[in-house]
Amino acid sequence: MRVKSGKSERRPFGKAFDGWQLGLGVVLAAWAVVMLVVPRPAVPLEVPEPHVSPREIALLRTAEAQLETRALAGLPDASRALGTAIRKVGRAEANLDGLALGAAQSEVARAVSAMPPDLRALLSLRAMQTARFVRAVREWESSGVASRDIDELGGSLVTAFRDAGWSIDEGDRSRMLMDDDVLGVAFRKRWNEIVRLKGGLAAQTLTEEKLLFGFAIRHARTRRSTSDPVAARGLGAPGLLRRIDAYARLDPSYPVDFARGVAYFGAHAFGPAQAAFQRHLEAHPDGPLTLRARNFGRAALIADVEGVVP
Repeated sequence: MRVKSGKSERRPFGKAFDGWQLGLGVVLAAWAVVMLVVPRPAVPLEVPEPHVSPREIALLRTAEAQLETRALAGLPDASRALGTAIRKVGRAEANLDGLALGAAQSEVARAVSAMPPDLRALLSLRAMQTARFVRAVREWESSGVASRDIDELGGSLVTAFRDAGWSIDEGDRSRMLMDDDVLGVAFRKRWNEIVRLKGGLAAQTLTEEKLLFGFAIRHARTRRSTSDPVAARGLGAPGLLRRIDAYARLDPSYPVDFARGVAYFGAHAFGPAQAAFQRHLEAHPDGPLTLRARNFGRAALIADVEGVVP
């Protein structure tokens, strides 16, 4: 007896995948959540730089240019006397003449006390000497010949920059890594220290501090040279941490714990690095650096526990 089998229903091949778009969307959504929530170990390489807008740069340049113009129009005798004394300090410093340096510093103090109470006279002299020093450095770079302004205005500044690795040797000449703005800020900082000018309108602006700090973290200074970039980061970490803390006191908006985490990681201090990233996350649970802080913190934790950098 033959039994007649019933006709089985077969779904077309394509129908077997009905709803795959929805299913894939759910999977991708879940994976996206995992990517956002579960940290992916990543090695931090760069300390964040403070943002300097073109407007800030323009305002700084305009202010200095106006002060220089005022100085070029004519300085009072007291300002000229101070300018001469400052040059003597630079000459003695460049010649490593301690006796002459002490005498020149005393002359600067007397000249400052004789200055009129108008602070603009001081700032105008500073702006004029800043511009002359920057021009002298650029002329030295192009000609290879150092003018009197290099030593008399800068003292040992250029030598210090070269010792810090902030110059590039190009044949028989050298080129400073600093642009005119940063070079000017560095000169004014030294100038202020010579005349003991602090606070108020004489203090360096936040824009100037941003420029100098940004340059310093791009070119972390170390007393020992090495061709290994990883080793260089480790050697430069202590100085970098000091700079980070000093700058953060001036700019409360700066992500100081995130920056500390990067510096600690570079020094292979993985425990402090993980703790710094965690402090950043606690203070900034949402923000542009949040995901990176999670990833870097995870890498620091793995390195600290397992002794292996991911």
